[in-house]
Amino acid sequence: MNRVSIPRRQELVDGRLAFTGVNGRFMRTQLQRAGVGLLAGSVAAIVGHLFARDRVFTGLLRSAWTALPAKLHFDGFQAYSLELALLCLSVAVLFLPPALRWLLPFTRAWWAGIVSLTPLTVALSIFVVVTWGPIHPKATVFAGVALVLGVVGAECWRRARPPASAELSIKLDIPVAKRSASSEHVWKPSTSDDPIGSWDQDVIGRAAVVELLADHALRQGSPIVALQGDLGDGKSSALNLLRRAVAGKAIVVSFSAWLPGSEVTLSTDLFSDIATECRKYVHVPRLRKTLLTYARAIGGSVPRLAGMKELLPTRSQRDDIQDLREALSRLPVRILALIDEIDRMQKEELAVLLKVLRGAFTIPNVSFVCAFSEKHVTDEMQESRDYLEKFFPVSVSLSGPSSDLVGKLFQARLKNELAQQRWFIKEEDEANFSKLLEGLWQDALAMLCTNLRKANILLNDIFAAARSIVGEVNPFDLVAIEAVRRFFPETYRLVRTNRPYLTPGSSSWAKYEYSWEEKRKEGIEKFAAEVKQASADGGKPEAAQALLSWLFPAYESLVNASRRFHSHVNRKNESTADAEKRICSADYFHIYFRGQVPEEMFSNAELSQMVSDLNEAASDAGAGRIFSGILESIPPKHPKREDFLWKANRAEGLTDLAVERLAYAAADRAANYAYDFLKVGEAAQALNLVFTAAQRLSATHDAQRVLETAMARASDDTFALRILEFTEHQDRNKVLTNFTHINAGTVRAAFITRMRRRYGADSVTQEVDLKCADWQAFRLWANNSPEDREIAYAFWRGFIGKSRRKLAQAADFAFPRGVSWSGGYPSAAVSDVFPADEFRRLLGDIPEGEPLNEVEMKAIGRMERLVAGTWEGEGELPGLNIS
Repeated sequence: MNRVSIPRRQELVDGRLAFTGVNGRFMRTQLQRAGVGLLAGSVAAIVGHLFARDRVFTGLLRSAWTALPAKLHFDGFQAYSLELALLCLSVAVLFLPPALRWLLPFTRAWWAGIVSLTPLTVALSIFVVVTWGPIHPKATVFAGVALVLGVVGAECWRRARPPASAELSIKLDIPVAKRSASSEHVWKPSTSDDPIGSWDQDVIGRAAVVELLADHALRQGSPIVALQGDLGDGKSSALNLLRRAVAGKAIVVSFSAWLPGSEVTLSTDLFSDIATECRKYVHVPRLRKTLLTYARAIGGSVPRLAGMKELLPTRSQRDDIQDLREALSRLPVRILALIDEIDRMQKEELAVLLKVLRGAFTIPNVSFVCAFSEKHVTDEMQESRDYLEKFFPVSVSLSGPSSDLVGKLFQARLKNELAQQRWFIKEEDEANFSKLLEGLWQDALAMLCTNLRKANILLNDIFAAARSIVGEVNPFDLVAIEAVRRFFPETYRLVRTNRPYLTPGSSSWAKYEYSWEEKRKEGIEKFAAEVKQASADGGKPEAAQALLSWLFPAYESLVNASRRFHSHVNRKNESTADAEKRICSADYFHIYFRGQVPEEMFSNAELSQMVSDLNEAASDAGAGRIFSGILESIPPKHPKREDFLWKANRAEGLTDLAVERLAYAAADRAANYAYDFLKVGEAAQALNLVFTAAQRLSATHDAQRVLETAMARASDDTFALRILEFTEHQDRNKVLTNFTHINAGTVRAAFITRMRRRYGADSVTQEVDLKCADWQAFRLWANNSPEDREIAYAFWRGFIGKSRRKLAQAADFAFPRGVSWSGGYPSAAVSDVFPADEFRRLLGDIPEGEPLNEVEMKAIGRMERLVAGTWEGEGELPGLNIS
């Protein structure tokens, strides 16, 4: 137990009310109270005489009672003696505890000299003398006079003595016993932002701060004490511990300055709370009324630095306040008002609070302990630090916990929780995680989690995100990306929407796009510039840069070229990133963001309904309608589409037949996907539906049927080409891994058959949509055999006809933009699609005049330069080498 001694004070705060014994005002007050007692005693004696000794009146009452009809219909009160006794007992049980609770504060008030027993004593003496005086005149008069003089003398003595609080020695309730548990086990992060409320939760060690606050408020009697600290440093926790430490030794009023509805009600709410807490401990007559009068005066349009005379312009108000000050000065304990959340107040509210505090200097026996962040208050008030010192002459600074302590608690709690969620399968997994986490803390998190509140908030984010994806991603990357989301939300948005530039596996899959590496370089540079701006706006840009460097090697190599820390400790390439489920893997990137943007998620309820509907579908067409209905309900290129297709690949509960039908439905809608990247995005997830079905049936020859049928039903050449490529290059296929019953040659034959059917003599060439065609697919088909080449040529002749616009579209397809030609002049590659000589002839034979758009005009010009031998690759971007 800690002790704060309070020495005897010789005079009160204002210097006018000294402990000088009985004065004229006291005698006048006692005389007034004696008059009140005389009046009350006289009335009581008259009433007693009337009902007890007036024979005529009592006889009248007896006659009236005897004449009542009710008297004739029951046995009388004596027959109900037991019931009446029980009734009296029940009344006593109900009303005695409240009476005692009222009597205790009243007794304290009398002992402190706040209230007087003179009126009650005089009234009782008059009643006794009048009632029993005729029988025992000398004894009753003597007893009455002695009682009155004794009480008045006692009150004179109480009045002459200093307040009891001036002689008290306060013992602070601060436990000092050593804890058996370590701080890691004591600190338990909460899902709320509530401060701690007991000493066993104090892992930082706030006892010294509490003792200092108590010393200023109780021993030195400072009217106002400021507890200053940054947001999250534990100011509310310190106030809670101070309240527990002085419980029973002071009247403690806890007030949140953020809760009142407006600046108009702030002062009245504050003083109403003070009156309520005082009433629980000691009875002060008219305390609430006087305090509210004072509060209303402060809440009015009074200058900010007004003194007591300006605050209380009328004589009656000054008299009330004088009585209030005199009563408060005699309280046996000090009033301690703990005002929290000041740094969340608006400017108008702060102005009212400062006026309240300015007037507090003239109110005795009351201390205000105000917790706030000096920076936030001065910014809101647009005032200097010197301005605040006028109101807070005494200040206690609360520094945040050390970075080492926060880091120790954060890491211990994080590892413990992730272990409980079964994130670590092997011991080396946890050891590696601990090593990386220590580096991440030193490099970035220590700058962000500067106190336990921020650490707690980040832990809550991590735990919430981790529960739904246990084992699906890498826990270290999950911690880092959640830190980005919490502290750099705009940077988080940039990361989430720039996957192609951050994941090496995101090779381009866009139509006619063959310059991906150059675009990646441009994209990552633009991304880095945007991140730099966003993180600078949010503060601590070096922390944002460090987090992204830990997560994405592509970003680190650009911004941290001279720093190799991450490369040595956190080595990642495409193969290890996939194996370790890192965020820089194109296959796992989107999982890290799956639960953070609800509008981009395909819900589990929708997924369950889809599974049920597909299992009940009666045909392939029925399954196709179910799939198409969901796909069409989501806008093209919306992230929810990819999430839907991704979850469909992992849907549980589908029958083998439903899985196969889902693969065919995905192939049927191949023309409706966004073909942006090779391994990610809508088309990649839809393609995985085909390979998921094949893997499901890979133990039988049915797997071959799935690939061939999906190939035949694919409505887009790129989709069909990727089925072939990922079947022939088995090492690149991470979905279909059992090729025991797969014949790649037969799948290639199915591809050739599909191309012949789609572009053969039976096709309506004028109506073919080139958006669903693929340049690589055409070249692969045309080079299959001379017969296929002739079929391809015939298609283009029929497609072009006599239309210069169709010629421009064919030229744009055969001679795509953005290609780096490593095999010399590109005319040979163009001729794989359609002969360059025929392009030359048609350019001369088909007359101009048909309107062309900009792309078509450029395609004509590009082809004219090619066939004329003057094309030099001007304006072309280096990219995929085509030979």
